[in-house]
Amino acid sequence: MQRETASLGLVKGERRRLVRAVRIALFLSAAIPIIAGLIYAQSSYRQASAEARELLGRTAVLAAEHSLRVFEGADSALSEISQLPIDVPSEYEKSLERMTAIVNSRQPVRILGVTDGSGDIKISAPWRNSMNVSWRDYFKAHRDGTVRGSLYVGAPILGSKDTAFSVPVSRAINDAAGTFAGVAFMALDRGYVGQFFERISGPSVEVIGLLSASGALIAEHGNETVGPDRRRTLAVRIEQTRPESIGQAYLDVDDADGESNIVALRAVGDYGLYAFASLRQSAIRAAWWLKAREVLMLLMLPIAGLALAVYLAERQMHSFKDLLAALASNRARYRAIFNSSPDCNFLIGSGAAADALVFLEVNQNTEPIFGLSADGLVGKNVHDVLQSSEVAFISSCFHCCQQSRGIVQREHRVESSSNPGHWEIRIAPLPGQTGTAIGSIRNIAKQKHLTASLRDLTVRLLQRQDQERRQIARDLHDSAAQNLLAASLELKLAADALSQRHGPWHAHLGRMRDFIENTQKEIRGVSYLLHPPMLDESGLPNALHWLVDGFKRRSNIHLELRIGGALNDLRLPGEVETALFRVAQEALANVHRPADASAARLSLDIDEHGMLEFRVEDDGTAARSASGKTVVREGVGISGMRERLIAFDGTLTFRVSNEGAILSAKLRLVPKAA
Repeated sequence: MQRETASLGLVKGERRRLVRAVRIALFLSAAIPIIAGLIYAQSSYRQASAEARELLGRTAVLAAEHSLRVFEGADSALSEISQLPIDVPSEYEKSLERMTAIVNSRQPVRILGVTDGSGDIKISAPWRNSMNVSWRDYFKAHRDGTVRGSLYVGAPILGSKDTAFSVPVSRAINDAAGTFAGVAFMALDRGYVGQFFERISGPSVEVIGLLSASGALIAEHGNETVGPDRRRTLAVRIEQTRPESIGQAYLDVDDADGESNIVALRAVGDYGLYAFASLRQSAIRAAWWLKAREVLMLLMLPIAGLALAVYLAERQMHSFKDLLAALASNRARYRAIFNSSPDCNFLIGSGAAADALVFLEVNQNTEPIFGLSADGLVGKNVHDVLQSSEVAFISSCFHCCQQSRGIVQREHRVESSSNPGHWEIRIAPLPGQTGTAIGSIRNIAKQKHLTASLRDLTVRLLQRQDQERRQIARDLHDSAAQNLLAASLELKLAADALSQRHGPWHAHLGRMRDFIENTQKEIRGVSYLLHPPMLDESGLPNALHWLVDGFKRRSNIHLELRIGGALNDLRLPGEVETALFRVAQEALANVHRPADASAARLSLDIDEHGMLEFRVEDDGTAARSASGKTVVREGVGISGMRERLIAFDGTLTFRVSNEGAILSAKLRLVPKAA
């Protein structure tokens, strides 16, 4: 019944989603043109503004680089003439010739001169003059120490003779004591400075100019749409708006007409100058509108929106029909699987109370588990039909799967006198339904009993195997080895008795003795491998040293053995030492045969958790397949080692990587007095 209600809810929900989809499609048919138009307008205008700012920035950089070269040349020339010996009469003519050569070799230089500390011109080119320039702004700035940087660049001035604008550039001259001693000055052709601005201007840049730190417009160029008054006003506004420190910056400046201009600024070295390039926002908008008219094409989108609405409605209708068919098929499949499972399947959910759980649905296998029929469980609270321990177990599993939103698998021993057993539960939340879960329970008491019996049998078999090995080793040592020793002694007596006679039997007797002695050594080795005597006499560490030494002699594998210091004087129970020794034997056999290793490290120590750990690491490559991936195959040897450790509540892990294999055996340390 609960399942049918849930299915009906799904159908109604799908119908509501269908109606909602049609409404959304109709709304989109009207809203999409407006939204698309706004998005296009905003993005295209932003792109146009960004492109204009980028172009202005590149233009300002070019203007700044050109101006930097011009004023670096001026700085170099002024630095040179400031060092000329103008006060030495014998050198005066040479200094004048050098200044004249500089003026003639540098195209933008119109006048070059040097004054003393009082402002009197001491020497100049191309003519001499005894005038005093102490009233000039550049002279007063150097004398008063208000110049920022090495040069002072003043506002353009009109020449008195050639009636052409020049840009005054000056540099202070200090004596050896650092006292102001005069000024080296020059007049740069303003037209030369601005020629480059004309070459780099274009339709996307209206004004290019060069400003000084004092706000003077040194040079500028503008297209035919910008008059000289607007250029000068724009320069004043830029000077008022610019930041204190400029590397490169962008400003929004209103000109005299109130129009907003995008201005890119770029500093010219450390000369207190900065180049600028500007463009009106209205020019950007005009260029943008030529491209934005294509937005009218978006008016076709309502038709596309209506078509989309029809398409979505048709698709949802087909989906709705398919859903009904799939729902009926899934319901039948679910019923068949739910009822035919050999486990006890159930559907459980939260009840009216906060901590109550109710069986919503169960299959027919409830009686072997709960002792009640399906009719006696459906719709019942778990508190009413189960013991408190089983209620706590099922509630814990339910809440855990609800919190983790995943499958929970646990075991629980049932102590009920009426229906004892050992439960294994798997429970998972139902997708899309909060507070409901589906699960299954099976009674694994018989499997647990069989597993425990098998494990106990395995332990007894291993113990019996160790006893037989010990007995075989003792028999080999006490009977076969002693008989071979007696035979060797008899052969020696026979050889001594025949020593005076010459014949071929001497060689035969000698070879027989060699065969017997070799057989004795092999029997002794086999006897020790079956059960080394030092394992009982001196403990596991010495037995491991003997095993590793013998293994190194019989193979080409490099072995390292490390025994923890705490184990040197500590004896373990005999069965524990035997188990670990057998693990070591099998581990070395694996290193030699399947692993194909060239080196291995063995260690026996107590880890940080107080567990006794025996660890074997090798560099074997046999576990890697032809594709380079590691392949782990646990054979009989690994399983036997694990069974030996399980008898003492120990664990064994085996990992394989591209670097080799690691085997780790751990068990709880149970010391025994030596």
